[in-house]
Amino acid sequence: MAKISEKRFDGHYKITTSGTDSNVTVTTHSLTVAGNLVVTGATTSVETTNSVISDNTIVLNKDESGAGITATTAGIEIERGSATNVTILYDDSIDSFTFKEGSTLTTVSGGTPTSATHLTTKAYVDAATGSGMTLSGSTNNTITTVTGANALIGEANLTFDGSTLAVTGAATVSTTLDVTGNVTTDGLLRLTQTTDPSAVSGKSLVYAKAPGGGGTGVYVQAPSGSAQEMVSKSKAIVYGLIF
Repeated sequence: MAKISEKRFDGHYKITTSGTDSNVTVTTHSLTVAGNLVVTGATTSVETTNSVISDNTIVLNKDESGAGITATTAGIEIERGSATNVTILYDDSIDSFTFKEGSTLTTVSGGTPTSATHLTTKAYVDAATGSGMTLSGSTNNTITTVTGANALIGEANLTFDGSTLAVTGAATVSTTLDVTGNVTTDGLLRLTQTTDPSAVSGKSLVYAKAPGGGGTGVYVQAPSGSAQEMVSKSKAIVYGLIF
């Protein structure tokens, strides 16, 4: 065991060098400071292969006096030699952490999420959707629907160009359809028979029920008064001969 030499001083002990470029060098196997170590200056450099830190928390941007990070960002930068450095930073301008290669956002790898609050990965999303969110059957302006297998599919018979909704084939409306403008059909307009509706102020209602004296079964309910059946051509001829 090496011999221990000890020097004791009462009060403070100060080493001061002369000149602005003078240095103090300690060459030893290891240096132990039994107490607090306070380092003042603009830069502190630690040149070691591996640093072991026992503290639970590392505080960056200590003694910040502003409301936020005055320098906008704070974090860790990793030197990569001839490659572009990478950083893990908290950016106060967007209130978010960023992972960057140089000034460009870079990718972050992770494991499979097991909780609703975990960040997800592309591999997990691809597996969860069964096809990696592949969209099949899509052409310009097709409306997208979800299949029973949670896959996305473009409906070739259902398109919307921003102003016109086009349906090729049959369409069913189970509740009220309000249309502002004209209704044009190149096929049949089928009306299911119903009961007489109540009059609606400012609107005329066209509906179907069992044919009456007019022979058509198509009725018009005016904004006021009772409903009237539209008369067929044959019924109109008969009525014309009678009257």
